[in-house]
Amino acid sequence: MNKVFFSAVVILGLSSPLASAKFGRKLNTKFDRADINSDNMLTEIEFQGTQNKGMSVAFCRFRFRATDTNNDTFVSREEFIASRGGNTQGKPNRADLFVLADQNDDDVLDISEYGDTLGPRTAAARVLKSFGKRDKDSSGGLTPREFGIGNGFPFPFG
Repeated sequence: MNKVFFSAVVILGLSSPLASAKFGRKLNTKFDRADINSDNMLTEIEFQGTQNKGMSVAFCRFRFRATDTNNDTFVSREEFIASRGGNTQGKPNRADLFVLADQNDDDVLDISEYGDTLGPRTAAARVLKSFGKRDKDSSGGLTPREFGIGNGFPFPFG
């Protein structure tokens, strides 16, 4: 019985570094494939190529900014591996998505900015329909309240 227990402990102890090394190689490979210009830095667009194909542009921006720990607008190989490929940041809330999608910082989402909050495989007709339902005042833009943020609190972080 002691030999079995000892063997199990030894196998578990050896497999953890092996699994970790294999995971590190996978991340390095993913990084190398995404690093189009081979400068050992990922731009936001290159970083998006490392993320789940069904993830919205705004969600990728959230992960990119959280992974870019030195705020130089690039993700280094070290930052990428330390964040396990961008997977350690959690999920953005609706306010985060709104701010990250609002590229012109006017506190209103136009239809293309709104599309950045949806999955990339969302059909254009569905984006238009969804946008139309949310745009209560038919202004052609979504306010934070129309996007689902607010409930009486000032935007963005009140």
